[in-house]
Formats: sequence, structure tokens, C-alpha cells
Amino acid sequence: MQILVPTGTAFVAAAPPNPARGVLIETAPGVAGNAHAYVAADAGTFTFLVTPFTAKQIVLSATFAGIAPSNTPPIVITAGLFTQFVIQPAPAPHSNVPFNVVVTSRDAFNNVRRDFLGQVNLQLDPGTGVFAAVPAPAGQHSFRVADAGSHTFVLQTAANGAGFRIAASDGNVQSNSAPFNVLP
Repeated sequence: MQILVPTGTAFVAAAPPNPARGVLIETAPGVAGNAHAYVAADAGTFTFLVTPFTAKQIVLSATFAGIAPSNTPPIVITAGLFTQFVIQPAPAPHSNVPFNVVVTSRDAFNNVRRDFLGQVNLQLDPGTGVFAAVPAPAGQHSFRVADAGSHTFVLQTAANGAGFRIAASDGNVQSNSAPFNVLP
């Protein structure tokens, strides 16, 4: 018997790195695999360990030579606990010109936490290594259900140069953007 995951979903063949993607199928804890040869001791049943890492809908399919596949009903996998923000400034922003910064709440496996609710405050590091609060209202947003875990802030800075970073915090979790440049 073999357990298959849906088309477009990666089967993770070995212990996955963090953050993992797709679905890990094991025949025993720590033993990746999606095939099992039945023995008398199985008494007709065998349990695969299925660990999804990607928030999506999946259908598991059991197959055996010469027998039509048997599928589970659709299983909805939701994101795990909120652990981080992903902060994406617009590419190549210019000083004194408003630019977008998308802040998205994510779990440890980088799935979007669509139900994240909380006030997020931004800070800006203009390449000096020192963060300063971005004043309200531009630097604050209270996430609502309609945001679905992501909000676009509109920022502007008079400074330009290399190594700018943006920090987002809800008071418990703080994440920083990758360094970026602000053009004159």
C-alpha cells in the first residue's frame, strides 16, 4: 500500500529542514516513506504518520496494485501559531517619495496567519543600526479580520542610503526586514 499526497504538494522524503514545505509521510517516527508491505501482525491495518507543513487543502490517496485508489475527503490544513512578521519594503524606494511596506503575519513554517489580530507598530533604521519609531498613523495599524494577516503600510523618509531596515512588533514578537537601499 502507498499513501500519496495531491499533485502540487511536495512529499518530503527525509527529515525536513525548518521551515519545511509540503507534507512529511513516515512509516514510523523518524522513518520517511509512503509505502508499507502488509504482514500478518498488521491485522489488516497500518498507520502512517502524516505531518503537513504547508497550510492548504490536501487529499490523501491510498493505492494498491490492481485496486482503485481510495481517497480521504479534503483535509484543510491551517497555519500554526503566529511566530513572526515578514516585512517587504517596495523595491528601490526613493527619499521623500511614499513607498509601500507589506507586513504579513506568519507561522514557523512561513504560512500566513490569516486570523492574526493585533496592533503592529513599525520602527525604521536608516542604516545606522538604531531603530526609531515611525509616527502614527503611518507606523501603526490594528489588524482586523478583513486584513487576512497582511497589511500594506505607506512610509516616507527624507534620508537615503544603504542598509535601511524596518522592524514590526505587536508588543510580543518583533521581526526585522532584510536591509534595503533608499535612493536619492
